[in-house]
Amino acid sequence: MGIRTIHTSVLAAGLVIAGLACRQPAQIDKTAAAQMLMDLERQAWAAIRDRQADMFKGLVTENFLVVGSWRTLDLSQKVAQINDPGFTLKEFAFSDMNVTFPAQDSAIVTYKATYRYVAGGQEGGDEVNCSSVWSNRENKWLAILHSEAVPAKD
Repeated sequence: MGIRTIHTSVLAAGLVIAGLACRQPAQIDKTAAAQMLMDLERQAWAAIRDRQADMFKGLVTENFLVVGSWRTLDLSQKVAQINDPGFTLKEFAFSDMNVTFPAQDSAIVTYKATYRYVAGGQEGGDEVNCSSVWSNRENKWLAILHSEAVPAKD
């Protein structure tokens, strides 16, 4: 193999590597991704209702947080709540769901949630404004943060 062949091969390999490094990420189908994220949000709530902590953990990152007016929970605290026999999410419903994509690999899901629960033997319910931040990691959407805020009374 001559020097010219080696030089050409090195140049070709360099162009391939440069092309891969500069390649833009594949565009996502935002309509399909939005529907999938709304479904994942429902699955997370269903996992809580059905006491499926492992299913819930499969939908969130290891550093997942829940932020509400009552307190902030990390993943281990949320899993403990799911497994707590003194807490039961009885039912939930969503409305006004919306998904925005600030970047290719991140999404924000916003919606209103109405839910009924039992905590410490007391039944209760809330209507809250929710937002969840999702990250697409290796083609799998995972929740990073979920927040709930009680709407202001008019």
